Amino acid sequence: DEENESSEKKSAKDALLLWCQRKTAGYRGVCIEDFSRSWRDGMGFNALIHAHRPDIIDYNSLNQREHIANLNNAFDVAHNELGIAKILDAEDVDTSKPDEKSIITYVASYYHTFARMKNELKGSKRIANIMNQMKDVDDSKSKYESITSSLLEWIIMKIIELDNREFPNTLDGIQKLLIEFKKYRTEEKPPKYKERSEIEAMFFSINASLKALNQPQYIPKDGQMLHDIEREWNKLEKAEHRREVALREELLRQERLEQLAYKFDKKSVLRKGYLEEMIQVLSDPRYGSVLSQVEATVKKHEAISADILARVCF
Repeated sequence: DEENESSEKKSAKDALLLWCQRKTAGYRGVCIEDFSRSWRDGMGFNALIHAHRPDIIDYNSLNQREHIANLNNAFDVAHNELGIAKILDAEDVDTSKPDEKSIITYVASYYHTFARMKNELKGSKRIANIMNQMKDVDDSKSKYESITSSLLEWIIMKIIELDNREFPNTLDGIQKLLIEFKKYRTEEKPPKYKERSEIEAMFFSINASLKALNQPQYIPKDGQMLHDIEREWNKLEKAEHRREVALREELLRQERLEQLAYKFDKKSVLRKGYLEEMIQVLSDPRYGSVLSQVEATVKKHEAISADILARVCF
């Protein structure tokens, strides 16, 4: 057991020495080879502190020949800034053979302090990360509510427009409305459908983030749930269908009226020509020179008059 304990201590000592060497590598005047004379000038202690907290050690101002000043600087900063107890005196270290166990104990306190600081930093970073994620979620909630509100307002406005039946009483006017309706379907509506899909994706993304953060599920305010959006969208689809049916029916009606107007105009022209011709016949003063011709002409006039009266009355 004593042999195992001794082996563990040696391993811990070697590990601590390796840690010191890695942290102080590249520092001017520092060459850590042991836990005795390598620390005599105080540069190693200052280098360890500077490696972890460069804001509290002005390493470039240190003079390697001023052992006591360097040692006291490191011990004071470690105590005042890091809370590491002063268990060494500068004079005890600045000797030809400092006490190895004391230096190991003191350097180990550096290791534990910096390890704790690292964990605390990780913890604070984790908290900051969580806070940032929560802020992102809150921003996404605000965006969800804003976009949803805008989409629902558009749907309500569009339903009112689609249900408007004040159609122009001309074929050309109805054809223009049909062109506008087609434009609504192909240009105005598709971006709104895409917006609706983005809202759904945003909702699921928000709740996935909240679940990862162990937070309660996000429930939008009344009227902004996904089923509310779906319900209003279905109303829009129905209004759109009603609009299309109404426009098609009005188009057919206007086309029939135009055909009737065309037929009436055509008949009117024919009738006008006939009447003008008959009037010309009736206005002819030449009745004939014999009785039979006169009687025939009178009968012809009577027949034409009766026909004209019938056409005028009916």
